[in-house]
Amino acid sequence: MISNYKIIQRNLTIVLVLILILVCSIVPVQAQQDSDTDSMPDSWETTNGLDANNSADADNDTDADGLTNKEEYDNGTDPNDPDTDGDGMPDGWEVQYGLDPNDETDVEEDPDKDGFNNLDEYKRNGDPKDPRKPAGGAESDDDKEEKGMSSLDTSPFCLLLLIPGIVILLVIIFVYTKMRRERLLEHKVRGDIFAHINKNPGVHYRGIMNELGLHMGTLTHHLNMLETQRYIKSYQDGMYRRFYPIDHKIGTGLILTEIQHKILQAIHDSPGLSQVEIAGKVNQNRKIVHYHVKLLSDAGFVHVEQAGRESRCYYAGGLRMGG
Repeated sequence: MISNYKIIQRNLTIVLVLILILVCSIVPVQAQQDSDTDSMPDSWETTNGLDANNSADADNDTDADGLTNKEEYDNGTDPNDPDTDGDGMPDGWEVQYGLDPNDETDVEEDPDKDGFNNLDEYKRNGDPKDPRKPAGGAESDDDKEEKGMSSLDTSPFCLLLLIPGIVILLVIIFVYTKMRRERLLEHKVRGDIFAHINKNPGVHYRGIMNELGLHMGTLTHHLNMLETQRYIKSYQDGMYRRFYPIDHKIGTGLILTEIQHKILQAIHDSPGLSQVEIAGKVNQNRKIVHYHVKLLSDAGFVHVEQAGRESRCYYAGGLRMGG
């Protein structure tokens, strides 16, 4: 009987041991369960207020210390405290420079032996592992050399050399521009266009094109060059753009445009017309009338008087008008 009891006791012991081994093997698995497979255990995420079912939070930096939540887990730091060990240096900065974010005693260390402890390096944007980048902006030998070169570049001697160079460059640009302008009319087509406008001030675009037999693109190109270099000027006359020599004044040349004749006739026949009234008489919009009245006033053919908010126009003479 006793023998049977010992056998039963031994078997129970074996069973208990097996159960204990099984439990021990299961518990760690449960403790390390990672439901969202973000390499952070569910228990750690839950404890630190993260979502154990959201893998995206592994890349978040909850406490803005420079470490992602996954890096916080790997380094054993608190994802909700930017300075886990409370030494005044953020966890991310300590990890970046190989310090221990869980050891507050490293704050007084000086790994690069430059006279600044780790906290000084952090506060003054230094590198605690590189004496060539000391805290507080102290200059390394390389910095001094670079600064010396910079000082040489801005020395009075260099400025004295620079000023004549600038003057010479400006003279070259001026001479080149003047030569380019003087040679502008050496181009046959451009010279013909300029000569035609000189003989026919006020000639419109299509008149030049038809008279000289030019393509539209060619004419446009040369007219733009002549106007840019101030050989000619142009004005919009209703549906036409008319071209004049640069020094030409309306009234001193051969022609007035048709609309200008109509405006002058209306003012001559009815002195004191407003520009709105003139626009009605010549069947043009107010902007066009305003433009041509100004040209006629500048040429001395029209006298404009301000009457309250309106301007009144009077014929000033200079042409033989009908009526």
